[in-house]
Amino acid sequence: EYQKAIDYHKKYLEISTAIGDRSGIARSNGNLGNTYHRLGDYEEAIDYHEKNLEISTAIGDRSGIARSNGNLGNAYDSLGEYQKAIDYHKKYLEISTAIGDRSGIARSNGNLGNTYHRLGDFEEAIDYHEKNLEISTAIGDRSGIARSNGNLGNAYDSLGEYHLGEYQKAIEYHKKDLEISTAIGDRSGIARSNGNLGIACHSLGEYQKAIDYHKKDLEISTAIGDRSGIASRIARSNGIARSNANLGNAYDSLGEYQKAIDYHEKDLEISTAIGDRSGIARSNCNLGNAYDCLEEYEMAIDYHKKDLEISTAVGDRSGIARSNGNLGNAYQSLGEYQEAIDYHEKNLEISTDIGDLSGIGRSNGIAKTNGNLGNVYDSLGEYQKAVDYHKKDLEISTAIGDRLGIARSNGNLGNAYDSLGEYQESIDYHKKDLDISTAIGDQSGIARSNEISTTIGDLSGIAKSNGNLGNAYYSLGEYQKAIDYHKKDLEISTAIGNRSGIARGNCNLGSSHRCLGECKELHYCIEKLANTINQVMSPFELPSGTAASKNAVDNPASYNHISDQNILEMLFKLLVHPVKDLIRGNNLIIVPDPLLFFTPFSALIDENSSYLSNIYSVQISPSLHTLKCTMEQSFGSNFGFALFVGNPTVGKVSLNGKYVTPADLPNAGEEVKCLSKVFQARPLLGREATKHVVLQLLTGASIIHIAAHGEPTRGEIMLASISSLTEPRSSVPEPESYLLTQRDILNISVQAHLVVLCCCHTGQGEITSEGVIGITRAFLAAGARCVLATLWPISDYATKEFMEKFYECLN
Repeated sequence: EYQKAIDYHKKYLEISTAIGDRSGIARSNGNLGNTYHRLGDYEEAIDYHEKNLEISTAIGDRSGIARSNGNLGNAYDSLGEYQKAIDYHKKYLEISTAIGDRSGIARSNGNLGNTYHRLGDFEEAIDYHEKNLEISTAIGDRSGIARSNGNLGNAYDSLGEYHLGEYQKAIEYHKKDLEISTAIGDRSGIARSNGNLGIACHSLGEYQKAIDYHKKDLEISTAIGDRSGIASRIARSNGIARSNANLGNAYDSLGEYQKAIDYHEKDLEISTAIGDRSGIARSNCNLGNAYDCLEEYEMAIDYHKKDLEISTAVGDRSGIARSNGNLGNAYQSLGEYQEAIDYHEKNLEISTDIGDLSGIGRSNGIAKTNGNLGNVYDSLGEYQKAVDYHKKDLEISTAIGDRLGIARSNGNLGNAYDSLGEYQESIDYHKKDLDISTAIGDQSGIARSNEISTTIGDLSGIAKSNGNLGNAYYSLGEYQKAIDYHKKDLEISTAIGNRSGIARGNCNLGSSHRCLGECKELHYCIEKLANTINQVMSPFELPSGTAASKNAVDNPASYNHISDQNILEMLFKLLVHPVKDLIRGNNLIIVPDPLLFFTPFSALIDENSSYLSNIYSVQISPSLHTLKCTMEQSFGSNFGFALFVGNPTVGKVSLNGKYVTPADLPNAGEEVKCLSKVFQARPLLGREATKHVVLQLLTGASIIHIAAHGEPTRGEIMLASISSLTEPRSSVPEPESYLLTQRDILNISVQAHLVVLCCCHTGQGEITSEGVIGITRAFLAAGARCVLATLWPISDYATKEFMEKFYECLN
């Protein structure tokens, strides 16, 4: 009951001040500082400890000076200012050594061990905790012996993320803590050691054992009325609130999110009742994470914002970093990528400032935050940027010897290269992830693609890694290999009761089996059609994207007409005929499966030799989410201007690491000149069609028509760079100066009723399970009502003829 404690300590201070008892004034300030610390009000705690230090120094109380330095160290440790904390703890150690206070020497060593633990320097932490244990043993302080064993267990638990077998050492130390605490009747210590054993078992993936230990912790803490569990020095479990939090975390790992939420809500309720602001922040953070797992992202954001608000109020920089990172992850899940980037960059800034390289503390750390930024850029389709950030994560993790981080970054690089279509590179990185994680034992659920060795029992990570490898082989079209890996994922997830893993494994197996077996005939037709198209596209579409880019932009007239009536009839029979009787009306909306996205649905031929587009008005949507957003948009009666862009002067530019000079598209220019007259619009042609100008005009246009070259792998549009307005160029433009990217579009609001993209490759993009992430989807996400784009390259002359007829029919 901290408020009552504060009232009494203030009376002590008032009376000591009145009678001039400077020693009492110092002590009461110290007591007030400790109580405010327990409340999570660290700034207030520091003010009182500084008064204690000032008075103790003035009266020459060296023991008081030592203690107040130690208390200041603890407060700065809780604020995440670890270097300041270390400085104060070293002063505490120095003075305690000078006056021969062996108990103070033991405590200061323990405090230093805890702070170095927070910094991720576990070897240093172990050295200090061993000194603490040695001195506590020498002076017969059995409570100190128990605590130092617990702290050593925590350090070895964290070391287990780097070296296989250290988890077992952690358990041995926690059992010694439990044994001694039981022998001396220290029920708080018994609760603490049970909580720590639960965390160690959680690290091993033994979630049921972890739950059993946490329940013992909860039972004892409830019996002794320890509502907060503040005594734990590195945020390990003890106390009713904290044991509820740990039980919630264990159920989180089991995929039982509703149970997890119930426990986290109990943690929040108790922490609020006792005024533990640190605990309130923690429980809000955990609730946010649980709702994030349930894909209730708005709810998750609300909780993470509460965490951020409280952490900011108490000055907990580590907590501020943590909540910014979690908000970044939640906004990424919502598809609000710029918001996600902003939060991750704040996290990165704070993590850099406090020197948290690995994220072993409560923040995500510099390395992990780079990884998160990489994930967002992957979602944005900026795969090269994603690779750059993941490589920074890998570089830092390698430099500090964080093998868990090395595994994580390899897994993320595997995902990024998968997005780039470089599937063999992707598999190589996923295998490195798997190899490293197997060798070290990986604390489950931290890395995107992780594994814990079967010898230590945590199979959750093995499941995820197998799933990622299955996805990579699926992308390669090696469906049997994909099935083998997804079966391992499902088998392991089922064995450990991981419900989210079971769902993931079943979903992936369904997709792989569909491609391999149940839809063999459909698969054959699609592949045959793809082969026909690829014969035309082969000169400019290669996996690397480099030679592909050059051929595509240098030879626009080298395209042949594609026609195969038999295939189009078979596809109609397979795809449309089975549901033909169920279609009502003349409008047909199709949300294609990834395998079918490049199918020319409008050109499918029925049994009467009629095209599907002659029977229905066909609309293709890349995903149900995009379709829903498009249908919910309201468009006023006011019609804005028409924007026509044609044949931008790109010149020699840097594209995908190579220099290319896109060929002139004279018919594209003529096309735009002709069409713009229909709308009495002034077209942007040649050097005028700069990225800067086009971006400014996109937001107000009701019709947008762009006839230009498209980047082959992502369909992004090549415009004139600002330097094209002046001659000669001083340097070759980089992509950001001329390439209209998905991110550029997503960062603006588009009100267009119609967007027409007459660009090679603009209908293509990276296929994901939800739909296509390409320039077309970016326009839809930015607010466009309808986008017309080419699915394969055609000559600019043919495009001109088609577009003139299209607008004639439209009018």
